Amino acid sequence: MALTIAQIADTDAGWASIEPSWRALDARRPVRVPFTDPDWCRLWWRHHRRDTLRAHDELRLFTLSDGPELVAIAPMMLTRRPGRLPLSARELQFFGADRNLTELRGMLAAPGWEGRAAHALSAHLASLAGWDWVQWHGLPAEDPPPAIRIAHTTQDFVLPLGSDWTAFRRGLPRNIRESLRKCYNSLERDGHGWNLRVQQGPDAANALPQLIALHQRRARQVGMKAHIDIFADPRAPGFLTDFVRQASTARLFTLEIGGQAVAMRLGFAYDDELYLYYSGYDPAWAQYSVMTTVLSEALRWAIGQGMGRVNLSTGANVSKLRWRPVAIETRSGTQLSSRRRARLANGVVRALRQIVRPTS
Repeated sequence: MALTIAQIADTDAGWASIEPSWRALDARRPVRVPFTDPDWCRLWWRHHRRDTLRAHDELRLFTLSDGPELVAIAPMMLTRRPGRLPLSARELQFFGADRNLTELRGMLAAPGWEGRAAHALSAHLASLAGWDWVQWHGLPAEDPPPAIRIAHTTQDFVLPLGSDWTAFRRGLPRNIRESLRKCYNSLERDGHGWNLRVQQGPDAANALPQLIALHQRRARQVGMKAHIDIFADPRAPGFLTDFVRQASTARLFTLEIGGQAVAMRLGFAYDDELYLYYSGYDPAWAQYSVMTTVLSEALRWAIGQGMGRVNLSTGANVSKLRWRPVAIETRSGTQLSSRRRARLANGVVRALRQIVRPTS
């Protein structure tokens, strides 16, 4: 039986009509992340949709059902560039066109439905007019739809945990064990007592400006490895604060020394998993590797909560790989419309992006 695909209207009633089913579908995701949460998507749309001369976004929120069962949701938008001219390039893309606030983009599908839902939506979009190309993300590594030209792979790194912190630490690679020993010993040697504060709800939201300030201070530090400032977009702090304020899953880990926050990391806690998000720290404390310490304490906290794994998020950098996590791969690519203007429009926008390198 073919999947039934419907488009949800951009109204309060439209969003409300699918929220319960959306939450139930999100709870079935094998590896939980905040970016498929209906609240994340609704707030993202509220804060990030554009209606300017440069770009105009229109909601394209699709549901895919097998009979009465909702099996997938595709939160997408049609982006026109320029935004207010009759002749414009028209891109269909998933929510998350930001400075990597949304680390994983794509369709939310029930377990076992990922491939079939992607094939069904790809074929459905091909039957619609009004777009020039689709920017796909989050595709299964196996058997992507044939109309999509795969461009790159995204890796999400998940670290299995044990039931006991001491045993887990003993089983870590030798270089990690030595690094952790130095982190804690250097603070003790220099007489720096420390404390880990874990906040949630309004308390975490109220403390976010401090995390953002530490993140930006690290990003602007001269003479150290470059880090992108994801909060440079003025929409980002308000969006994330709104989400954290109402997200029961949000946890803010703060390493304090002498009552001062020296390292912070935001996370999202699910029944069996902790997703670790962005962080920040005071470069004045870099010699003590305080970011490694706050990560270590977050892992210890997760084990104490009975969680089975920690998601270290995307990005194949040494700070993650040295823990020997398991990589989960998804694909991204482009589906061009068969209409004559599509290839020209896509080529022009790609060329302009190479020149000005916009953030979305």
